[in-house]
Amino acid sequence: MWFLATRPWSFPMTFISVTVGTLFAYFEGVFNIFLYILTLIGSILAHAGANVLNDYYDTKHKVDMIDAPTAKYRPHPVLTGFMTLHKLGIFGAAIFSMAVAIGIYLTIIRGLLILIFAGLGFVFAVSYSGGPFKYKYKALGELAVFFVWGPLMTLGSYYVQTGWISWKPIVTSIPIGLLVSAVLLADNMRDTDYDRKVGIKTFPIIVGKDLALKIYSILVTAPYIIVIILVIFEILPLWCIATIITLPKSINLIRRFKVEIPENADPLTANLTIKFGIIFLLSLLLGIFISP
Repeated sequence: MWFLATRPWSFPMTFISVTVGTLFAYFEGVFNIFLYILTLIGSILAHAGANVLNDYYDTKHKVDMIDAPTAKYRPHPVLTGFMTLHKLGIFGAAIFSMAVAIGIYLTIIRGLLILIFAGLGFVFAVSYSGGPFKYKYKALGELAVFFVWGPLMTLGSYYVQTGWISWKPIVTSIPIGLLVSAVLLADNMRDTDYDRKVGIKTFPIIVGKDLALKIYSILVTAPYIIVIILVIFEILPLWCIATIITLPKSINLIRRFKVEIPENADPLTANLTIKFGIIFLLSLLLGIFISP
């Protein structure tokens, strides 16, 4: 149950973002497997800590209650009675402390800019539903998720390897960032009635169901267009066109959501994101070893 409290099914998205940045460093002839593994472990620990603290703050602020939609499809650590709110907070802080330790080590060996990447990640993680800002409750969650799993995580992983900044990992992170953002939007669309009842304002509540669904449709289809454009401009290898294999799943999700937002809306979208991301990574690997 302790492990399930971290929501491990979401970690593949972090693996994808970190690995995309690392592979772009490899394209430029730089790769250190030790730094890659350390970056990946640190990023997953930060992701796990963010998930735990999200449950902690949502429960503390009376957003997560026994009738919350999130409690219907996964074992909520507090609502199931497995642990107290206090223990959950300590657990989240302990996980984050390990991520911070890795961030400090990487800062020492790779430079102060790592501290900025790690610091931004920490602020976004804690402020999601905690601290004075609580941007999840102010319709900014999707934008923050795009930034973290897109440019921040990918560029940060690239910088750990190379020691310099480049625009290429930023633009190539956009498809993954959009899809991860779609996962949160799907979750918020499903929870609209409940979130309105408990008094928080998510993006679908602000813009309305119809516009939220249109934006969701853009988020799960634009990545294919972006990949094609990046291939045309030779920023991505031709193999990345293979991501289009997942387009029918994207279209089917849009059609299904137009009829009714399912209870498992976010896992369905996460499944699309992970499949797209894995094909994307394999295509990048092919681009390294085989030039079409």
